[in-house]
Amino acid sequence: MYTILRCFPFGACRSKQKVNVDGPRRIYYPVSVARTRFFLFILAIPAMAQTAYKPLTNQERWHRYWKETLLSPYLLAGSAIGVTGAQIRNDPPDWGRSAEGYGKRTLSYFGVLAVKTTIWQGSAAAMGYDPRYLKCDCRGLIPRTRHAILWTFLTKDSNGATRLNLPLFAGAYGSGILSKYWYPSRYSPLEDGIREGSRQVGVTLGVDILREFSPEIKRAIHFKR
Repeated sequence: MYTILRCFPFGACRSKQKVNVDGPRRIYYPVSVARTRFFLFILAIPAMAQTAYKPLTNQERWHRYWKETLLSPYLLAGSAIGVTGAQIRNDPPDWGRSAEGYGKRTLSYFGVLAVKTTIWQGSAAAMGYDPRYLKCDCRGLIPRTRHAILWTFLTKDSNGATRLNLPLFAGAYGSGILSKYWYPSRYSPLEDGIREGSRQVGVTLGVDILREFSPEIKRAIHFKR
């Protein structure tokens, strides 16, 4: 629990490696007070206006699981960026910067995505929660950004009531913990897994912001063409 509080939100623990006889270890530093206050300020913002809510059907849930999540261009692009970044940082160093190391990191990142998605979507279906990002009817950069941040952590149930997005946390932290079992043995499923889970929450937040502004992004790309 202490590690979650230190690393949350957005995987914000800063770490450095310390070499010893057992291999590199990470030392965690707490997030800044200013960043924590900013996060609490965002959560205090009331929900923005949304169109009349329509819950997902079971068929729509399956479609979203396969087409809009596992094969989502946003998440696939994010995973590709993450793999490249890990390759540049040589994280974990045991895998090296070779083609084999790149392959291991690719399998690892997409494994995390698959586990995260399965836990998230499955628990959302069991609880009757909506796994979608619900866009805002508001206008303006700041209101829409605030909405995207807030509604990463909130969702609606089948009755349209606002709920804490527990399935997201289950998927993010569950995949983070499980992923450390295929990492080198010195990685802790608890501490390193929770840190990875916080990072996955941050990835989801970034993807939700992209989804909020996706119409403008698509128009900008089309205009340049």
